[in-house]
Amino acid sequence: EIVDDVVVAVTDTVTINCHGNILIIHKILDLLEKHGVEIIEADKFESYKATKKHNGNAIAIEASQCHYNAKTVDGAKLIVNQSRTGLHMWASKQLETLVSGFDHKELASLCKQILLDSKAARLIINGANVILAGAPNSGKSTLLNCLSGKDKSIVSDIRGTTRDWVSATCSVNGISVDFVDTAGLDNQLRKSSEVDQMSQRIVHQMIENSDLVLLVLDGSEDTSSWASYQGMWTGITDGNQPVIAVYNKSDIVEDKSLGKLWISAANGDGIDELSNEIISKLGVKNFDLDKPIYFTARQRNILKGLMGVNNARGAKKLLKQLLIFNVAV
Repeated sequence: EIVDDVVVAVTDTVTINCHGNILIIHKILDLLEKHGVEIIEADKFESYKATKKHNGNAIAIEASQCHYNAKTVDGAKLIVNQSRTGLHMWASKQLETLVSGFDHKELASLCKQILLDSKAARLIINGANVILAGAPNSGKSTLLNCLSGKDKSIVSDIRGTTRDWVSATCSVNGISVDFVDTAGLDNQLRKSSEVDQMSQRIVHQMIENSDLVLLVLDGSEDTSSWASYQGMWTGITDGNQPVIAVYNKSDIVEDKSLGKLWISAANGDGIDELSNEIISKLGVKNFDLDKPIYFTARQRNILKGLMGVNNARGAKKLLKQLLIFNVAV
């Protein structure tokens, strides 16, 4: 039985280019397995190739495995750069420095900075989660539709239209961002039906797990309403998430208070300014892609270990372990 007509490319490996139907792919894999070929997952195969290519260079091997999963081009570059400059160069330099002396405070300070920079790097690599929160009918759903360029959310003048969450993945100045339109935050809804109470609890949980919150305020309301809602907001967030107050409906407001970020989700006014503010608040604006950061749990744990080491010998072993696999500590 002929399974498929394929093209075979032979270099140091054998590549079979078949038709994309998943049933055909599985038939070919079954046929290969019957003839003694070991079937492994793609990430294990990449690990095998990277180990063979980089000969124990731990950061280069991990970069080869991880850069495919980056959500942006800059994220992939950031990972690859760690094996050329970045983390590899930093660790090599620290090993050279140990020859002339050991400074625990200096090493701990450098590691702390890398751990801090890696938080912003994670957003470039994996993308950011941004919550659209606000009072019912403030324009959150319209804003999500504006940002995504599609009608993702139902828009209505009725308060509380959105009870469930709706998301859209967009590119904001080169960063992949998952925007999430949530149910309107309302103290009255928290005391009403069980469905509304549940939707309010879900919003709170999503806010706690977000990277940034856009607090969407109805700019057509009076300033006392803004103050009242921002007061309610203060009792919701634990203060760990950065927040941007966004004043919506600028297209129907004549008196716009200075120093506030005004937009019109209905016609797109102010969206460029909002995009710039999002990038700034996330801490990824003009991020140096050659800067040392960690991108695996192994690297993070070693950096944390270096912060607590109190002698040159221990620091040397950990730095070597960071650079080369199979180094005993």
